[in-house]
Amino acid sequence: MRAQLDAVAGDVVAWRRHLHRHPEPSFEEHETAAFVAEQLVRLGLSPQRPTPTSVVATIRGGRPGGVVALRADLDALPLEEATGLAFASLRPGLMHACGHDGHTAALLGAAQVLQARRARLPGELRLIFQHGEERPPQGARELVAAGVLAGVEAIFGLHLWAPLGSGLVGLPYGAAMASADTFAVELRGRGGHAGLPHDARNPIAAAADLVQALARVVAAETAPGAPAVATVTTIDAGDATNVIPERARVGGTLRALDAATRRQLLERLDAVATAIATSHRIAAEVTVAAGPDPVVNDDRLTGVVERACDAAALPVVPFAPLLASDDFGCYQSRVPGVYAFVGAGAADGSSFPHHHPRFDLDERALATATELHVRAAEALAAAVARRPVEQ
Repeated sequence: MRAQLDAVAGDVVAWRRHLHRHPEPSFEEHETAAFVAEQLVRLGLSPQRPTPTSVVATIRGGRPGGVVALRADLDALPLEEATGLAFASLRPGLMHACGHDGHTAALLGAAQVLQARRARLPGELRLIFQHGEERPPQGARELVAAGVLAGVEAIFGLHLWAPLGSGLVGLPYGAAMASADTFAVELRGRGGHAGLPHDARNPIAAAADLVQALARVVAAETAPGAPAVATVTTIDAGDATNVIPERARVGGTLRALDAATRRQLLERLDAVATAIATSHRIAAEVTVAAGPDPVVNDDRLTGVVERACDAAALPVVPFAPLLASDDFGCYQSRVPGVYAFVGAGAADGSSFPHHHPRFDLDERALATATELHVRAAEALAAAVARRPVEQ
């Protein structure tokens, strides 16, 4: 296998750079999907298009077994790139600032290796190149509705992660990433003159109380050791210094690692907003847009992947759950799966964070990501089939 991995490494870097130059936003990944499909056809596969900007293909093993899925995401972010890279984005206002270009390239590289090794594999491998991970309504939901998980018994995905040293593998058991629900609270008061506040009902005062109350909700009302956040990220109210506005709007995100805490945060948001509005003698309307489910790894399958990493000398390190989110949890809510993190950061810690205009990957991590896809796919295929992969 080592020779096959080494042979594809240069292509993976070239594919990543091509994708980086040509980013496309969520649900508009037409050229990206076409590029992926072209590479899969070149490997002798028959890609399908379950949605206009996603691609799915199947590698059929040479022995009986089950179905294991591998997933990568395609979309970029609405950011103006400031890296100065020779292969920087050619599209103003769009940038691969989260690593999805690397995810796609690594899975294409793994597809080449696994297709060459298919006679040894039990069952089938389903390659899912997903659109729309970065924003609602989330591409994973559309693909699940389109039936991409039919027959699947296990699913694997990974994220290149700049805060982790290049080439290291983070493999959390249980909760790995948080749910991410978006909220907006509209506070409706009574406008008036800034010099006569007693004749008005100031929604800005209520908004200030709400921001402070939400900051206390997690500490005061969720169980110790249950990581969660209620973060206010937007406030919109008024446009004149001498006018008390009629309305104020507060928005943000609620994130949790388990369903019970997620429900509790949503319930408390509604209760706190209503109570504060009542105390100010105004009205509150709470709107919530449900986001991705938590990413929760199956312990048994995570053990399978960890043993495969150990056998291949891929360095697995402890990895704490993140309150960032990924819609991979949409798949895991239906079939057991494993989500791993591959370090892609500079050794001196100088890497810029994800979603930053100067974000970049240590491209040496692409080889690790490609190999991890291959090792995980073969190990999970064997586990699902309950028989060893032929070496």
